[in-house]
Amino acid sequence: MMNTALIEKTSTDDSSGFLVDELAQLPDKAILDEKHLAGLLKKHPRTIQRMVERGELPPPADFANHKVWLVIHILTHLENALAEAAKEAEREAARISKFSP
Repeated sequence: MMNTALIEKTSTDDSSGFLVDELAQLPDKAILDEKHLAGLLKKHPRTIQRMVERGELPPPADFANHKVWLVIHILTHLENALAEAAKEAEREAARISKFSP
């Protein structure tokens, strides 16, 4: 049986920076709906929908009339995006180095 939990908003940081350690601290199998994910990311729920459309977040699943994500899927999506960005930066650096003495 899958161990899941619907979490309450845990973000209390009002700083202007962007730190979402609460997401990383949740159990991998925790289920987040759009409202709670928006709270963790300090974004409006519509912004979450737009982030999905832009590929910044993985697509949600429909569950009990809610759009939901497992924390592990969000973190894996982000890790993959960061790895691809690093590869792209390496390719760009290699391309540019061809023009340098």
